[in-house]
Amino acid sequence: MIHKESFYDISKDLGVSDAVIEKAFELAVFWEKQTYLEVYEDDADRQYGRVKQSWLKGDGNVVSAYKGSYHARVSEQSDPLLIIALPWDSDTVPRSKMVDMYFVINHDDIFGERSRFGQPKGDLKNIYLRISELRDKP
Repeated sequence: MIHKESFYDISKDLGVSDAVIEKAFELAVFWEKQTYLEVYEDDADRQYGRVKQSWLKGDGNVVSAYKGSYHARVSEQSDPLLIIALPWDSDTVPRSKMVDMYFVINHDDIFGERSRFGQPKGDLKNIYLRISELRDKP
Protein backbone atom coordinates (compact mmCIF):
# COMPACT_ATOMS: atom_id res chain seq x y z
CA MET A 1 0.00 0.00 0.00
CA ILE A 2 2.93 2.37 0.61
CA HIS A 3 4.30 3.76 -2.65
CA LYS A 4 7.92 3.67 -1.48
CA GLU A 5 9.82 3.11 1.71
CA SER A 6 10.46 6.85 1.63
CA PHE A 7 6.81 7.71 2.50
CA TYR A 8 7.84 8.54 6.05
CA ASP A 9 10.97 10.46 5.03
CA ILE A 10 9.17 12.53 2.42
CA SER A 11 6.40 13.41 4.84
CA LYS A 12 8.97 14.39 7.48
CA ASP A 13 10.85 16.52 4.90
CA LEU A 14 7.56 18.30 4.27
CA GLY A 15 7.28 19.17 7.97
CA VAL A 16 4.73 16.55 9.02
CA SER A 17 4.85 15.16 12.58
CA ASP A 18 5.04 11.48 13.50
CA ALA A 19 1.54 11.70 15.02
CA VAL A 20 0.07 12.92 11.73
CA ILE A 21 1.93 10.25 9.75
CA GLU A 22 0.43 7.67 12.12
CA LYS A 23 -3.04 9.08 11.33
CA ALA A 24 -2.31 8.53 7.63
CA PHE A 25 -1.58 4.87 8.36
CA GLU A 26 -4.84 4.68 10.34
CA LEU A 27 -6.67 5.99 7.27
CA ALA A 28 -5.06 3.26 5.15
CA VAL A 29 -6.26 0.66 7.66
CA PHE A 30 -9.75 2.20 7.51
CA TRP A 31 -9.77 1.75 3.71
CA GLU A 32 -8.57 -1.84 3.97
CA LYS A 33 -11.34 -2.69 6.44
CA GLN A 34 -13.92 -0.82 4.37
CA THR A 35 -12.65 -2.61 1.21
CA TYR A 36 -13.53 0.30 -1.07
CA LEU A 37 -12.81 4.00 -1.66
CA GLU A 38 -15.32 6.73 -2.31
CA VAL A 39 -14.25 9.48 -4.70
CA TYR A 40 -16.09 12.79 -4.40
CA GLU A 41 -16.08 15.95 -6.51
CA ASP A 42 -18.28 18.45 -4.68
CA ASP A 43 -16.82 19.87 -1.45
CA ALA A 44 -20.23 19.42 0.16
CA ASP A 45 -19.62 15.65 -0.07
CA ARG A 46 -16.25 15.84 1.68
CA GLN A 47 -15.81 13.65 4.73
CA TYR A 48 -13.19 11.51 6.42
CA GLY A 49 -12.21 8.52 4.31
CA ARG A 50 -13.30 9.93 0.96
CA VAL A 51 -10.79 10.96 -1.71
CA LYS A 52 -10.81 13.75 -4.26
CA GLN A 53 -9.02 14.19 -7.57
CA SER A 54 -6.12 16.56 -6.91
CA TRP A 55 -6.00 17.77 -10.50
CA LEU A 56 -9.58 19.05 -10.59
CA LYS A 57 -9.89 22.50 -9.04
CA GLY A 58 -13.06 23.76 -7.41
CA ASP A 59 -13.71 26.07 -10.36
CA GLY A 60 -13.60 23.12 -12.78
CA ASN A 61 -10.15 23.91 -14.18
CA VAL A 62 -7.60 21.11 -14.48
CA VAL A 63 -4.10 21.24 -12.96
CA SER A 64 -2.24 18.86 -15.27
CA ALA A 65 0.78 18.65 -12.93
CA TYR A 66 -1.37 16.66 -10.48
CA LYS A 67 -3.01 14.34 -13.02
CA GLY A 68 -3.48 10.91 -11.48
CA SER A 69 -3.06 12.13 -7.89
CA TYR A 70 -5.81 12.08 -5.31
CA HIS A 71 -5.93 13.45 -1.80
CA ALA A 72 -7.74 12.54 1.38
CA ARG A 73 -7.95 14.32 4.68
CA VAL A 74 -6.09 12.55 7.45
CA SER A 75 -8.65 13.81 9.98
CA GLU A 76 -11.93 15.72 10.02
CA GLN A 77 -9.89 18.92 9.64
CA SER A 78 -8.90 20.42 6.28
CA ASP A 79 -5.24 19.67 6.97
CA PRO A 80 -3.19 17.65 6.50
CA LEU A 81 -3.75 15.78 3.26
CA LEU A 82 -2.62 12.29 2.34
CA ILE A 83 -1.56 12.26 -1.32
CA ILE A 84 -2.27 8.97 -3.07
CA ALA A 85 -2.71 7.35 -6.47
CA LEU A 86 -5.33 4.76 -7.36
CA PRO A 87 -3.36 2.13 -9.26
CA TRP A 88 -6.29 -0.16 -9.97
CA ASP A 89 -7.07 1.85 -13.08
CA SER A 90 -4.05 0.16 -14.67
CA ASP A 91 -3.98 -3.34 -16.15
CA THR A 92 -0.47 -3.84 -14.78
CA VAL A 93 -1.46 -3.59 -11.11
CA PRO A 94 -3.07 -6.47 -9.22
CA ARG A 95 -6.70 -5.70 -8.45
CA SER A 96 -6.06 -6.41 -4.77
CA LYS A 97 -3.94 -3.26 -4.45
CA MET A 98 -6.15 -0.40 -3.32
CA VAL A 99 -3.90 2.70 -3.20
CA ASP A 100 -0.34 3.92 -3.53
CA MET A 101 0.47 6.28 -0.63
CA TYR A 102 2.95 9.02 -1.56
CA PHE A 103 3.22 11.46 1.34
CA VAL A 104 1.36 13.69 3.80
CA ILE A 105 1.38 17.46 3.27
CA ASN A 106 -0.62 20.52 4.23
CA HIS A 107 -3.22 21.81 1.76
CA ASP A 108 -1.57 25.22 1.34
CA ASP A 109 1.80 23.64 0.59
CA ILE A 110 0.67 21.37 -2.22
CA PHE A 111 -1.86 23.68 -3.83
CA GLY A 112 0.45 26.69 -3.97
CA GLU A 113 -1.26 28.98 -1.54
CA ARG A 114 2.00 29.45 0.34
CA SER A 115 5.61 29.87 -0.75
CA ARG A 116 7.01 26.84 1.11
CA PHE A 117 9.45 25.67 -1.57
CA GLY A 118 10.80 29.09 -2.53
CA GLN A 119 8.43 29.29 -5.47
CA PRO A 120 6.04 32.16 -6.20
CA LYS A 121 2.58 31.78 -4.71
CA GLY A 122 0.43 29.65 -6.96
CA ASP A 123 3.33 28.21 -8.99
CA LEU A 124 1.97 24.67 -8.90
CA LYS A 125 4.28 23.22 -11.51
CA ASN A 126 7.44 24.13 -9.57
CA ILE A 127 5.92 22.94 -6.30
CA TYR A 128 4.99 19.64 -7.95
CA LEU A 129 8.51 19.25 -9.34
CA ARG A 130 9.99 19.80 -5.88
CA ILE A 131 7.65 17.21 -4.38
CA SER A 132 8.55 14.80 -7.21
CA GLU A 133 12.22 15.24 -6.32
CA LEU A 134 11.44 14.36 -2.71
CA ARG A 135 9.34 11.36 -3.75
CA ASP A 136 12.10 10.04 -6.04
CA LYS A 137 14.83 10.52 -3.44
CA PRO A 138 16.63 7.23 -2.61
